[in-house]
Amino acid sequence: MRRHHTSPRDDDGVVAIEFVLILPFLLMLLVGILVLGNFLSVKGQASNLARDGARQAALFPGTPLGDDRLSIVGPACPTSPRDPSRSVTVRATLPVALTSIPLVDDVLPSTLPQEVTMRCGG
Repeated sequence: MRRHHTSPRDDDGVVAIEFVLILPFLLMLLVGILVLGNFLSVKGQASNLARDGARQAALFPGTPLGDDRLSIVGPACPTSPRDPSRSVTVRATLPVALTSIPLVDDVLPSTLPQEVTMRCGG
């Protein structure tokens, strides 16, 4: 009986070639996760800042908000008497970082505004 001896295939460079083909997609996925995480972090910070500003504007009308990133949108609460039927809206605008990454500045805005409305008087 004759046996056919086949030489084992040479697979030495296949893993390296597959890695080189997959690496750009993995890097884009990683950068996308970092950019999205940063964007959601800035969004949360802007929301918290707007909420704090709206609370201050509703409970202490007439006092400055104390942060140049905050602005009152529409009418402010009357200083006296307190009118819980009215409300005040405060907008917080924060810059978004990581826009220097190529193609990200076309997708993300340079600033992120958040608005919060609260009843006057709390």
